[in-house]
Amino acid sequence: MEAFVRRAFAPGRDPWIESFVELDLTFNQVRALMVLEHHGASMPIGQIAGLLGLSLPSAGRNVDRLVKLGLVDRHEQPDDRRVKLVGLTAEGRALLDLKAEGHRATARDYLGRLTEDERAALVAVLGPLGDEEHPAVRPATGCG
Repeated sequence: MEAFVRRAFAPGRDPWIESFVELDLTFNQVRALMVLEHHGASMPIGQIAGLLGLSLPSAGRNVDRLVKLGLVDRHEQPDDRRVKLVGLTAEGRALLDLKAEGHRATARDYLGRLTEDERAALVAVLGPLGDEEHPAVRPATGCG
C-alpha cells in the first residue's frame, strides 16, 4: 500500500507547493488553513488550537501571520465579542484550491499511466471506500 501511495502521489516541484513556500508558511499555518477549509465556516481560535494540538497563544500567533498575509480574517463573534472567529478569505480559499487542483493533477497523471484494466481494478477496490456509509469515511465519534 505504501509503495502505491508513494508512486501515485509522489510530490514534485508542484506550483501549489511553490506558492506555500513563497509565502513562507509554517506547517502549522498550513494545517490551520486546512482545518478552516474542512470546517467550512469561521471558527474560534481556541477550537483551531484544540484541533491542531497547539496552545492558544501559539495558535493565535499562527492566525496573526495568516491575517497579515490576507489568507484569513478574524472578527468578533456577534453574541460574544470576547470570542474571536477566524475564517478563510478569498485569497486563502484560492490557495487551498490551487493545492487541491495540484493533487487532482497528480492523480490524473498517475491514473493516465495505468491500463484500462488497472484503472477498472482500482475503481473496484477504492470505489466502496468513497461511500459515506463506509466506516473509513464516517467521522470518528469516540476517543479511543
